[in-house]
Amino acid sequence: MTDWMFEQADWLLTAHRHRAAFAKAQLLPLSEKVFPSGGARGHALAEQLLAHVLRYSGAPRLQVRLVASEESARYKRSGLSLPVQPKSTAAGTYRRGEHACEITYDVSLLGVPADLIAVLAHEVAHAILDFGANRPPPGDPAFKEMRTDFTAAFLGFGLYLAQFRADGRVASPEAAHEWKKLFIYYMNLREICFATALFSAIREVDPGLILPRAPAAAAPHLKRAFADLAREKDRVDALRAAAKDAASRTLAPGYPN
Repeated sequence: MTDWMFEQADWLLTAHRHRAAFAKAQLLPLSEKVFPSGGARGHALAEQLLAHVLRYSGAPRLQVRLVASEESARYKRSGLSLPVQPKSTAAGTYRRGEHACEITYDVSLLGVPADLIAVLAHEVAHAILDFGANRPPPGDPAFKEMRTDFTAAFLGFGLYLAQFRADGRVASPEAAHEWKKLFIYYMNLREICFATALFSAIREVDPGLILPRAPAAAAPHLKRAFADLAREKDRVDALRAAAKDAASRTLAPGYPN
């Protein structure tokens, strides 16, 4: 999996049409200041957060039809807790259209904006992957959702993905089991943390700035990932060089950015 992530990073930075944006992306902290709501509520809040996600992803002109869905009933509030419900339907979906893509989101996510941001980032990553590349992505096609999670991390949303995926927020072992079943084809928390650490190492972000601000459940995985990456200096340096080259690229005419 580690080798696949290095290969995936190289593909995004050297072959993908969006490589200049990947090279310039910044790690986004878990902060409402980064995603101001402007007082919006309901679907207007979702649209406001989507606009931020698109801007941070380097694709502010991407045409997206955002649709609210109540199918999954993902959360059920009980006092101050917000346990995950045993539902197998998706928290978000993506569908490519001829003139615009369609993204759906579970309306219950409006109560947890950071989780909604994670879901929107994943779905936007699907759309960005559809921009195309000059060679096929590495790995088996069955890695599609893992590739999308990795792509979202390389757009700067790793801490949001980690918080959304953290089992520590789940209220019971039974709910945690269901939580894992929901994400069997996606990157798990440890893998998301490694992807986030790899992105940060390429962008030369000091781990000391990240670890204190990371979700509690993610911090040990991030710490281990940074330690592992310290032993991969040559491969990290190669990706840094690829990122510097990609950052100097200009976008082709007609690009949706």
